[in-house]
Amino acid sequence: MNKKTTIAIAIFVALLLAFIVWNRFYSPNQWGRCQSSADCVPWKPEPGMNYFCEDNLCKSAPFDDSKKCTVDSDCTAATCCHASEAVNKENAPDCKGIFCTTECVPGTIDCQQGEIKCVNGGCEAVIYS
Repeated sequence: MNKKTTIAIAIFVALLLAFIVWNRFYSPNQWGRCQSSADCVPWKPEPGMNYFCEDNLCKSAPFDDSKKCTVDSDCTAATCCHASEAVNKENAPDCKGIFCTTECVPGTIDCQQGEIKCVNGGCEAVIYS
């Protein structure tokens, strides 16, 4: 192999590696494997986009209006009891007269297993594993 061919192959390999790294870390991980939605948030998330794990694949979609927020205080639980989802306060459920059990339901924000946050422009129930 001559020197020009070796250089061309090296450049091709470097560009291929740069493409792979760019798509894994700098753009929405549309095809990446995941175990939770936290695995899917790109290094530079696009505002107003929801990044989530579905069927062990990372996916993204725009937040619907019921979830849009700018700060954590814009958000609240989507259900009165044992919430695992969040919405903005304009779409909060009416919980007057509702009594919840004291059970700590797994996968919810019950018993400080998680919290409601504004993540990348959308309300989310962040559940701690």
